[in-house]
Amino acid sequence: MKIALVTDSTSVLTDQEVKDNNINVVPIPVIVGDKEYLEGVNITSAELFEKQKQGAAFPKTSQPSMGQMIELCNKLHGEGYEAIIAITLSSGISGFYQNMVNMAHNNPEYNLYPYDSKMTVRLQGYLVLAAARMIKNGMEPEAVLKKLDEIRKTIDEYFVVDDLKNLSRGGRLSNAGAFIGTMLQIKPLLTFNSDGKIVAFEKIRSL
Repeated sequence: MKIALVTDSTSVLTDQEVKDNNINVVPIPVIVGDKEYLEGVNITSAELFEKQKQGAAFPKTSQPSMGQMIELCNKLHGEGYEAIIAITLSSGISGFYQNMVNMAHNNPEYNLYPYDSKMTVRLQGYLVLAAARMIKNGMEPEAVLKKLDEIRKTIDEYFVVDDLKNLSRGGRLSNAGAFIGTMLQIKPLLTFNSDGKIVAFEKIRSL
C-alpha cells in the first residue's frame, strides 16, 4: 500500500529528515499583531523571539485551515496514495487533531488516519520518524498506529519555562496555576497528562 505521511511544523523536523522520509509538513499559522506568518516558511523561532524582544504583540497560534488540508489530501490522493497518516501535536493544546478526525469522517476517499501524538516538539518528531520507517518497511496503517501507541507509552516529556504567563495567556495552563507560580517564584516541572494537556509534574523554587 502506498501511504503518505503528514505532520505539522511543531514536530521540528530538519529539512533533511523531511526529504529523506518523504514527509509532508503542514506549517502552523502564527499571528503577531495583525500579521499572520507560517512557522518554518516565512518566520523562524529565532525571528519570532527577536520580534518579542523588540516589543511586538504577544503571538498567537492557529491551526492549518480545513481548506489547506483538503487541498493537501486531494494532491496526495491524486498522486496515488492509498492512505494518509497524519500525526498531529497534542489534542490537549490544539484542535488540529479533532479537525483531522472530522475530515477523515467526512472524506472517506482519502483513507485518512489521524494520530494524536499527545505531545509536541522533538518527541512528536520522533514519532513521525518512527512512522516513516514503518511505512518504508511495508506496514499497513492500522499496524503503524498500533506500534505508535506502544512507543508513545514509553515516552515521558518534561519541560520548564521561565515565564508561566505566556502559557496561561495562550490557554495552555490554568490562570490560577500561572498566577501562583509567578507570585511564589516557582517554576513547575511541566509534562503532558494522558489527555495531552499540560500539567505541573513537580514544582521547583527558583533562586
